[in-house]
Amino acid sequence: MLPPDATETICGNTIGVMTGSPNNNLGARWMGAYANMSTAVFGVGTPPVTGIAHDVPYYGGQNDVVGPIYACNALGTGVDFAVTFVCQNGSWVQTHSVGSCTPLDGVCGAIPAGGFTTLPSDLTTLCARGSILQNLTGTGPWTWQCYGTLGTASCSANVYAPVDGVCSSSNGTGLTSAPTTNLCTAGTVSSVTPDGSNTHWLWTCNGIDGGATATCSATNVNPAGACGSAGGATLFSAPTLPSTLCAAGDTASAVTESSAGVWNWTCYGPGGGPAAFCSASNGNAGGVCGGDAGHTLSSAPTALCASGTAGPVTDEGGLYWDWFCFQLGNPTGTYCRADNAGAPACGPVNGTTVASAPSGPALCASGVPFGFTTNTNNWTWQCTTTWPSAVGCWANNLYAPVNGQCGGATGVPVLAAPTTGLCSVGTPTPVTGIGPWNWTCPGANGGSDASCSAPLMASFNGACGTSDGTAIPNTPNINLCSAGTPTAVTGSGPWSWTCQGAGSGTNASCSAFLCNECSGTITLPQSFPRSGTDGSCHVNGAAGWNETYSLVTSNVGLAPLTLQWSDVFGSVSGTIDQSAAPWPQYCSPCYLKHLGATNIGMSVTSDNASCAPGENAGSFIPAGSVTLH
Repeated sequence: MLPPDATETICGNTIGVMTGSPNNNLGARWMGAYANMSTAVFGVGTPPVTGIAHDVPYYGGQNDVVGPIYACNALGTGVDFAVTFVCQNGSWVQTHSVGSCTPLDGVCGAIPAGGFTTLPSDLTTLCARGSILQNLTGTGPWTWQCYGTLGTASCSANVYAPVDGVCSSSNGTGLTSAPTTNLCTAGTVSSVTPDGSNTHWLWTCNGIDGGATATCSATNVNPAGACGSAGGATLFSAPTLPSTLCAAGDTASAVTESSAGVWNWTCYGPGGGPAAFCSASNGNAGGVCGGDAGHTLSSAPTALCASGTAGPVTDEGGLYWDWFCFQLGNPTGTYCRADNAGAPACGPVNGTTVASAPSGPALCASGVPFGFTTNTNNWTWQCTTTWPSAVGCWANNLYAPVNGQCGGATGVPVLAAPTTGLCSVGTPTPVTGIGPWNWTCPGANGGSDASCSAPLMASFNGACGTSDGTAIPNTPNINLCSAGTPTAVTGSGPWSWTCQGAGSGTNASCSAFLCNECSGTITLPQSFPRSGTDGSCHVNGAAGWNETYSLVTSNVGLAPLTLQWSDVFGSVSGTIDQSAAPWPQYCSPCYLKHLGATNIGMSVTSDNASCAPGENAGSFIPAGSVTLH
């Protein structure tokens, strides 16, 4: 194509032959340079100037590319728009335009808050639409400019880097409560939770933007829990007393029993200290069968009991072996059995209901049949391999007479006609009567009918049992009602329940009250009034000390004690009654057993103005100890 006199448009303005920098010439590529550059005209198709050396221009061919051509160079309006021209089928076509023909400031593109890991594949996105990317430098961090018609924006981006989580100063320390501060120096903190044994508090410092996560912990330095006297013992009832479950001051979980006959509970130390896991054997529980039980063996079993002591193994006629596993306190034991792989076995018809007498291979799966007997209701036979190894088999007769049988509702007093439990065999007829109520359970195949009835329940009032009005340490579960049906016990001390009457009878409301276990120690303060005169100075005060007692359930050997207090004004005596109950909230019987006394001094005041300075506080001197007689 011949481009010298071609014209194109940029931003609505027509351009033709452009002079200036060669990359602004539309449609020509100069193979060389003008000899006289100062007077040369870089116009496409311009005839050569006489007397000036020049090279022949190369005009655009198919798919040749010229650009980018900037509007500012063509029109003199500033950097605002650039376009690439491609030679297509004899015409120059504008492509790959950037910038804006509307006067705008340069604007940076969207930059992630953390920066870039690598620059985007489309670098033009570093500037907003309508701005032109220029002067991109750096390998991270990066800087560049976004040109606009009215102004230029300077832009930059950092190298994106993930942040690893880092534990803070609470990590690895010993604490008495879960930490709430100094958890993470980097990353985001998770919730703080105790581990399964309550020995540590755990948390994590989660990395940011793909950074690694740090696992942190602090040790629980509160006193650890400790099992009480019930731990490791063999008992004949579940342990309930707090003093036997855990050491003093510990908190016990609920007591549960495993299938192996073991009671389990957990003791938590004071202040939430590490846990102790405790257990006691149930002396009433049967033993547990061993690994051979329930299997088919080719020789006598040897893995007899998983817990307990095995009794003798008995060979039951070559059919199976059986034995018992005994646990302390349970003379009955647990029954165990293993089948003999060489024993005879009944065939597939055994235990089924058929319409005609069974025969052939259906009788025995192992061994041969003998002793086949026909009865009204069923057929019986035996299968044997080697006598006396034999097993009995049977099949019911589909057409045997079936007698009707009354169900569980028969004979049970009720207030209204029963609707369930009418027949265990047969379909019940409609219930009739107004109390007693009657119905029939019909037989089948000629079997007899059964006549059934239920009496009318007499009305009676509910009445509380002996647990009503008592003070106990735990939720009542026995002797709730002397008449009527007890409801569920509610409350946490006091507790409440209802004994429901029947018919038109009334309900009784019952309750029991909480009292503390008689265990542990308590401290009680003691004081006696004291006074004295030093010259004209008169002072008043009170001698004081603490008495420590152990709570015991028997007053045997607890005689009254005389307490002696001595000071500069003489001696004071008092009596301590060790047989008295400390407070009503302790379950009876409960007594005070003296352990010791601690002097806590006294308070002194002057009741006139005649004391010398400091005398009202210095002339009343407590003794160094308290003496028991």
